[in-house]
Amino acid sequence: MACNDQVNVGLGLSCSTEITYDMVLEDPNNPALCWPVGPSAYAVEVYGPNGQVLPTSPFVTEAELNILLPVKVRHLASGNVCWSNVWVQDLRLPQLLCPPDTTLPCTAAADTAFTGWPQIIECSDFDISFFDITTLEGCQNPSGILTRTWTAVDAYGNASSCSQQIAFALPHTDSIVFPPDRNDLEAPALQCPNPDLSPDSTGRPTIGGLPIEPGNSFCHVAVSYSDQVFSPCAGETLVLRTWTLIEWCGGTVTTHVQRIRVRDETPPVVDCPPDLSAGTDGSDDCSGSVFLPPVAAEDECSDSITVKIVTPAGVLFSNGGWVSGLPPGQHPIRYEVSDACGNTSICEQTLTITDDDVPVMVCDYLTVVGLNNLG
Repeated sequence: MACNDQVNVGLGLSCSTEITYDMVLEDPNNPALCWPVGPSAYAVEVYGPNGQVLPTSPFVTEAELNILLPVKVRHLASGNVCWSNVWVQDLRLPQLLCPPDTTLPCTAAADTAFTGWPQIIECSDFDISFFDITTLEGCQNPSGILTRTWTAVDAYGNASSCSQQIAFALPHTDSIVFPPDRNDLEAPALQCPNPDLSPDSTGRPTIGGLPIEPGNSFCHVAVSYSDQVFSPCAGETLVLRTWTLIEWCGGTVTTHVQRIRVRDETPPVVDCPPDLSAGTDGSDDCSGSVFLPPVAAEDECSDSITVKIVTPAGVLFSNGGWVSGLPPGQHPIRYEVSDACGNTSICEQTLTITDDDVPVMVCDYLTVVGLNNLG
């Protein structure tokens, strides 16, 4: 009974291989050497580099790739033993199953998120890559076909490939969807300040839910737009965007008006003056006069700001000014600050009028006194 010095074995489909007696013995089924013969007549043990029997013995797995393993074969009836070495290799090509062929809208990108990845069965580390070849079919349907060739290469240079076809459907007028109006009816209006009026923000015509980008090779559709801009007040804008689509294959021209409204719904930011105190001004009616300071106000959408000051003595239509005829006591002062679109902020202060006039005594110049009967 003799063993081969070394046996090279490759892993199977399950990434494991059983080491059998007839792989290791030089003349495994010669009854003149050992009797009985056959699989049940021998015991095979595979050892790891640490000298211990492998937990998977007599099977070797991808964990033992490129490792020389001692193998002991024992004839059960006679007790004879011989030793060999097994070199475990990955000789199989990666098993590659491409994703199914598919058809996409002409606007879609052939991204693997949509087209899928192949299934791979491989016992060792591997790299996977693909390259694309595009064929344009003009006005036929599909309008283009992309052939994607996938290649997997394992750590030992074994490689295999498969191909996938991705077709792009020629669009029809009915499949084109225009962007919604941005006017708070179909979709939210834009807000001042700094509204983004570009189609990237407000929407483009779509096919299959994806925008028709300039330079698309598969859709055979040209897209352009023009804007008419109306501004009823500083900060508010209405844009009438006219989209024009030309289908090169059918010659159809389609137009659509998209309404884009920019709203100014933010009132000015106001910094109210502090509360004021003043004394009476010595007038006969014991009232006070005071200069109301201007309010500090800013508006992000409008340069035009109007201020109205409401007092118990009347209304000032200016940002600050004199008010008179206020009796002693506390008086509410309300500042109403409005932008060009009518958005208004209100702030209030308290004005206190103090009676600080010195009393003035007035004597009669001539007093006539009458006497009674007692003198």
